[in-house]
This record gives sequence, structure tokens and C-alpha cells, in this order.
Amino acid sequence: MDSLMYIVEQEKIFLSFKDLSPCPRTIYGFYFFDPSEQQPHIVLDRQLKEGSPLYRSVLAEELGHHFTVPQGTLLVPYTSYSHKLILNKDERRALQWACDYLVPISEFEKALAAGITDTNDLAEHFNVTPWLIRRRLQFMREKHARMQKTSMIRNIALIFLGPAVCLTMMSDVLQVNPLSLLG
Repeated sequence: MDSLMYIVEQEKIFLSFKDLSPCPRTIYGFYFFDPSEQQPHIVLDRQLKEGSPLYRSVLAEELGHHFTVPQGTLLVPYTSYSHKLILNKDERRALQWACDYLVPISEFEKALAAGITDTNDLAEHFNVTPWLIRRRLQFMREKHARMQKTSMIRNIALIFLGPAVCLTMMSDVLQVNPLSLLG
């Protein structure tokens, strides 16, 4: 059994297939939680071929909604700019989950080290869409930039405030034990 389908079964998600072509834009799937039944649902376009890169990428992203978004329906229109931003964050979290599950960083780095560097080749290697590979790269770049920023802040604090103040400040900002910053 495919690991994604195993998750669907373990989480007791109702998976159905519908013709989504009448939708106003290209939609391959969506997730919602039915509060009356206390039942999560994933609906996939019936044109998706089971096991294909697009099927796996869409199903993983919809599972990402299940694991990362507060229970409720995602089938809501944008009513304000701030609402749109919240929904975009939800989409981002779901996509991050899909990337982490289908293209784990450690496996991605192994593939790169093995000489698989073309986006299409990486997509084939992981049986996902090239778009998902590009998102994996984007998330990795953003994580690297955050790490560099944290390192820069730590270095500036060390120079101007001294080690003790720096550790206290960084532990407060990062919400970690100050001793963990020493390593």
C-alpha cells in the first residue's frame, strides 16, 4: 500500500474523486472537515492517475491541510486582505508538510550529492511534480536565510552586548534553553 493511502486510512479521512473541471481555475483537489460528521474529507479530481507525480503531490498537499490547518472548512471565499493572508499561510503550511513528507531534506541532499541536479530529474526521482521540487528548493533557501539572519543577530549581540547578554537575548527570541545556543 502506498504510504499516502496508509495515512489516509490511519487518519480516517474520507477520500473521494469528483470531476473538478467545472471549477473556475485549475483545482486538482481540496480538503475540508465536516463538523456535523466529525469527518475529514479530501476530494481529488477524478482525472488524476493514481500513483502519478501529480496525484502524489496533490494528495500530499491536501494531507498537509489535515495536519497543519485548524479543523474547519477551507472552502471559504476571501472576504478581506487579512483573510487572504491567513489562507495563504495555511496553504504554505500544507505545502511545507507535503515537501517534508515526499521530498525530505536529507533525501533531497543525497539526490543532489548523487548528481541529480535537474528539476525534472529530481521530480522523477521522488515521483513528484517539478513544481513541488521548486517549492522544496524555495523552502530550503528560506530556511538558510533565516539561519544566516539568526547567526548575524547572534554575532552582532556578541560584539555589542557580550556573551551573557547575548545568550539571554537569543534564548528569549528563539524560545530555547540558553545552553542549547552554545553548541
